[in-house]
Amino acid sequence: MALKKSLLSSSGLLLALALLFVVNIFAVVLFSSARIDLTANQLYTLTDGSRNILRALEKPVTLRLYYSKVLNELPGLSSYAQRVDQLLREYSAVAGDKIQLEVIHPEPFSDEEDEAVASGLKGAPLQDGEVAYFGLVASAEGRAREVIPFFQPDNAEFLEYELTNLVYRLTGPEKIVIGLWSSLPLKGGGRANPFTNQPPPAPWGIYDQMQQLFTVQDIDYKATEIPEEVDVLMLVHPKYLDDASLYAIDQFVLRGGHLLAFLDPFATSEVIPSDPFSPNEPPLPKESSSLGPLLEKWGVELVEGKVVADRGAAQRVSTGAGGTADYLIWLRLLPDHLATDDILTSRLAQINAATVGSIRLLDGAEATLTPLIWSSDSVQLLETDLLQSNPTPEQLLTSYQPDSGRQILAARLTGPATTAFPDGKPIRKDPEAEQSEADTQMPEEETPLVLRIDTEDDPNFVAEAASPINVTLVADADLLHNQFWVQIQNFYGERIAFPYADNGKFVLNALEHLSGSSDLISVRSRGTFARPFTVVNQLAMDAESRFLETEQTLQEQLRQTEAKLLELEQQKTAEEESLLSPEQAAEIERFRNEKVRVRKQLRDVQRDLRGDIDRLEARLKFINIALIPLLIILGALGLGLLRWWRNRVA
Repeated sequence: MALKKSLLSSSGLLLALALLFVVNIFAVVLFSSARIDLTANQLYTLTDGSRNILRALEKPVTLRLYYSKVLNELPGLSSYAQRVDQLLREYSAVAGDKIQLEVIHPEPFSDEEDEAVASGLKGAPLQDGEVAYFGLVASAEGRAREVIPFFQPDNAEFLEYELTNLVYRLTGPEKIVIGLWSSLPLKGGGRANPFTNQPPPAPWGIYDQMQQLFTVQDIDYKATEIPEEVDVLMLVHPKYLDDASLYAIDQFVLRGGHLLAFLDPFATSEVIPSDPFSPNEPPLPKESSSLGPLLEKWGVELVEGKVVADRGAAQRVSTGAGGTADYLIWLRLLPDHLATDDILTSRLAQINAATVGSIRLLDGAEATLTPLIWSSDSVQLLETDLLQSNPTPEQLLTSYQPDSGRQILAARLTGPATTAFPDGKPIRKDPEAEQSEADTQMPEEETPLVLRIDTEDDPNFVAEAASPINVTLVADADLLHNQFWVQIQNFYGERIAFPYADNGKFVLNALEHLSGSSDLISVRSRGTFARPFTVVNQLAMDAESRFLETEQTLQEQLRQTEAKLLELEQQKTAEEESLLSPEQAAEIERFRNEKVRVRKQLRDVQRDLRGDIDRLEARLKFINIALIPLLIILGALGLGLLRWWRNRVA
């Protein structure tokens, strides 16, 4: 009994207070980095890819988060700002002293606001004339700073990728090298036409944009090695590659190189020159491009000799004489045909393509094929031989018979892979020596193969990828051509691009994504930050379906009543008003009363529309505000009565 009294004494209370402070201080010191993420999509937990990049930082990075306190009054932005802040603190905790995080709250007309503006942040204007800031400035020694002008809540799924990519750009290679291996003239050039005096072709718009963001290194079409400095290899319509060239691509991918390949069963934009000695003869037929044994070894295929005819995504084109028709082999791919949860295609609105092929995963393949772009659900696969005669849109429509389901037009391929050349490196012989040998030994039609296999040990030979390969395949090369996505105008010697589709963005997104490390590529879209109230939404839809018909009927009655009343009001003049019969005056008054009645009934219906939601809101408020505290109080009272009863019995 004396012990109980001492605990209730002043000294006991002071001791309890002291213990509380001591425990809190120890908790802060010992468990400051301890976190438990209870969100459904693990929004505050970094992926392994982000952790690997942060732990490998060699130089310190400073992150300055600018956040105006006035945004706390906006619920949507304040909750998102809390997520950004917590995620940045997680970055700092994982990277240790390699990331210095500063949170700055700029006030109007302050030095902090001037710093935010000078750094390139964009302010959001508010109603009272103030400007609010919510952006990030990142810097590292010896590198240009990176800026996120304003965090957009609608981009919450890619927040981690955006932040990790920003840190990687500050600490990774200074400028990415893109190896361009193409059979199409993306970089323009060549010779002027001597017959028409036309200048050499200009570079394609996509080539201009690539040069602005990357170091583009052209690779000879008959190359047998990929330069070591190449970070991403970009293949465009790779036709007629022999084994020596395919081997170079094979080894580049197996060593961890990233590949972006634009394959095409029928390249519309390819110009096949006529034979200058036989100008009246038709040009040679167009050939498809593929990576032959490499695709098969990776577990995928480009469907041979087929293009996708899609009525659901067909572009509307002019047919002459003022007419238009759906061109089934020219596709206009909207967000319904794009992977909106993937960083490559999430922000794209439209991609135009032509004579697109189909990509399929082979049976038994170990790799994973993630679709990025796809067709409608019902399409026809046309033979490329049919396109050699250049059929009109009307002819294609007449013979259109859907025979296939949804087709994959572009995809990301990841997973294990082995070499397509297990016997070693193919060696390309000297063509002149080979021809001389053939002339002396056998008839021309029996010329031996140009390639042979070198069986000697090669210390650089890779038989199996040490880590999952990362390849992006696109079954169309035409989407790179200006005709399908951009207009280029010459303005005082400056080439100005006016894109009307997102083809360029898609290519640059793919190159930027592939140019990162494997850890960065592994940082995919996270779950959405917004957690909708599904029960409330369902109640809203149910209520709307019940009351919508009544609301529409009342709206129509109100419209008719107002029209009739306006007609009666316009028919009478000031002189006629005093001459109206009691019946006419009563009719006008009746319509006025009817208008008031209908408007009141319409308000009642609209109030009923919210009734179920309001009642649910009231129940939730009662549970959160009153019920839980009430249950705690009742539990405490019950515990006190139980203790009192036990003491009395004792």
